[in-house]
Formats: sequence, structure tokens, C-alpha cells
Amino acid sequence: MKLCTKINSSVLLCMILLISFVLPDLSLYAQTDRSLDTYFPYMGRVKGKRINVRASARIGAEVMQQLESGTDIVVIGEESGWCRLNPPKDATAWVYSSLATDDIIVKDNVNIRAGATLSSSVLGKLHEGDSIVVIKEFEEWSQIEMPMGMGYYIHKDYVKYLSPLEEYEFFLEKEIKTKKLYREAEDYRREELRKRYFNVNYDELIRKYQKIIDFYPDALQAEKSLKRIADAQEKKKIAQTRIKSQKLNRKIIQKYEEAEEARRKIIYADSFDPADYDNVMAMYKKIIKDHPDSRAAKESLKRVSKLKSQKEKKMKEWNSQSNFSFKGTLEKGTTTATEKATHKIVDQYGEVLAFIYSNNVDLRAYEERFVTVDGTKYTSTENTSGKLIPVIKLKKISLD
Repeated sequence: MKLCTKINSSVLLCMILLISFVLPDLSLYAQTDRSLDTYFPYMGRVKGKRINVRASARIGAEVMQQLESGTDIVVIGEESGWCRLNPPKDATAWVYSSLATDDIIVKDNVNIRAGATLSSSVLGKLHEGDSIVVIKEFEEWSQIEMPMGMGYYIHKDYVKYLSPLEEYEFFLEKEIKTKKLYREAEDYRREELRKRYFNVNYDELIRKYQKIIDFYPDALQAEKSLKRIADAQEKKKIAQTRIKSQKLNRKIIQKYEEAEEARRKIIYADSFDPADYDNVMAMYKKIIKDHPDSRAAKESLKRVSKLKSQKEKKMKEWNSQSNFSFKGTLEKGTTTATEKATHKIVDQYGEVLAFIYSNNVDLRAYEERFVTVDGTKYTSTENTSGKLIPVIKLKKISLD
């Protein structure tokens, strides 16, 4: 038998009226380990599987029934760490037959027991003049209907407080709404977590579960919501880290691509300027310094090493041809190596020997004439076949 699993409004009203009429003292304030505003009777819920309901507030008392987890019960009092419950309507007790005559108790402090033995648990006491309803006789014992006001016991560790008895219907409505909010939050969570991590609205997800906690903090769904919030916060943190990492990677890649573009320009340029190599290597070195653990930094190390070798090679070529003297025909001609060069000197076959610029001499006076030029190397450029053509700063020019 069960105390109660579902309590409809009519049954609930009857219970309130019955308890208020028969047990007026139970509606008074009672000191318990709960909050100071706890009153009896109140509604509780069984925690745990197949919890024993005993005849008295002690471990060794007879087990009168067992209740499953989730069963709602009416608690009419507490005693020594035990909750006292209303027995079922068909509950019975036993009294020693000689202590009752014509369904009337004839002595004070008569024990009402759970069974027809002196070792059975005492359910309560009756006094001289109290009426009883005898069901049957068994040897020297009488089985009687359970007197009003006597209860069974369940250890309070297995009872969760729900609400005062008169607020039970409101509590059920609140519980139903809480379950609905939790289902909605769970549905939203499933939909969001199907998205890519950077598209998940973790803040809204957390808000939905926090709403449950704020609405009914003692609900099982509130406890579950706390775990969901913790999980969402952890996932949000991971997502933010990944997003930040991706942004950083894109920034690193962009810097690396800029360095690569600059490298290609100086490698394939017609001129050579040592400062250009230094500038490009500085771009790679900054990547190495700012993001030493990145793949771009590893590639940049290789680029710096190679650029150093290329620069040294170019410098050797430069230094070996620092002073020049050419004989040929002076013509108009420019090069992309520098805007300063306005003329070129070519040999008898029309091949360019050098590009020339001067800040002091008007080279137009020597155009289309065979000349000898002396100068220092300013830079160099490559012709279509890859040969380095010097760009010289004019020191001297003469007609032959």
C-alpha cells in the first residue's frame, strides 16, 4: 500500500479539513531543522528507492509499507529525525483485549501496537474513555481501526520538503512550469549545439537555464540547470579561445603573406639594394618574435636564412663591380631600378652596358654620340636573360 502518489484537489481539501479538525495542534509552529517558517502539515517527496515506512521513529520498528522515489506524502510532524505521516485509511492497529470493554478503553496510557505481540512497536497511546472500532479478535488481542492522530514514520533523510499542504496545488503548477521551461531549454540546447561552435549563442543558452534556477531554485531541474550552465560556460570559453586563436592565425598569416610579397619583389627586382633585404628580413623577424610558436615563425626562420645568403651573394657581386668604365653610344633610356637613371650606354650591337644618371652633367648633349663614361655603381638591374646591368652615378664623361 502507498500513502499517496497523486493528490487531486478534492482529496487535498479533505485532508486539510480532516487534519485541521482532528489535529488542531499540528497546524501550530514547530521547531525543526528546516527554515523557521516551517509548519505542519506539509507536503514532502520521497527520495530513494523502496524507502521503508515504519511503525515508530526507530530503525528497528516494523516496516508497515515501502514507498518509491517521487511519491508525494503528507508530513504531520517530526520526531527525533523522523517524519510522521498519516497512515492509509485502511490501516489497523492492535490493543490488548482486556484493556477495552464494549469498544471503550478502560485504562489510561494504553499502548496501541503495530502487531498482536508485546514486542510490536507502539504506535501511540489511548486513555480511559476513548472509543475504538474493533475489527476482529485474535487470542488476547483486538485488531482495531487506526485511531486518528497516530502516524507512521519515515526517516527525514529520505524526504524532500515541497510546500505547505495548502500550497500544494500551487507547487504542482510551479513544478509543471519548471519542467516545461527545462524542456524548452533542452530543445534549444540541442539545436544550438548542432551549429558550428562560433555560431552557438551560449549567452542565450545560459540565460534559459538561469531562468529555471531563478524561478524554482529547489527543483531537480534547477540542479540539472546548474550543470548545463557550467557546461555551456566551459564550451563558451573553449569557443572563445578557438575564435581568438583563429583570428590570431589569420593575422599571422596576413603578416607572413605581406612579407612573402615583399620578398618576391626584391628577389625578382631589376635592381639590388641591401636595405631592401634588411627590411624584408625585419618583417620575418617580427613574426618570429611576436609569434614564436606559430608555423609562420618556423617558415620565417627559413626565409631569413635564405635571404641572408642571397644578400651576401648580391653584395659580393656588387662589391666586385663598384667602379665602372664603359665605351659606347649614349642613348635615352630608363630602368625600373631607379627613377634617377635617364640614359643608357650601349655597345655596337645595341646591348645595354649600363644605365647612367648624373646630377651635374646634362647628358642630353651627348645623346647618340660615342663616349667614354666613368662612374660608381648605384644599383643594378637584370635584363631579360637574367644578366645584372649596373646603374652608375656618373663621375666623368668624354667624347672619343
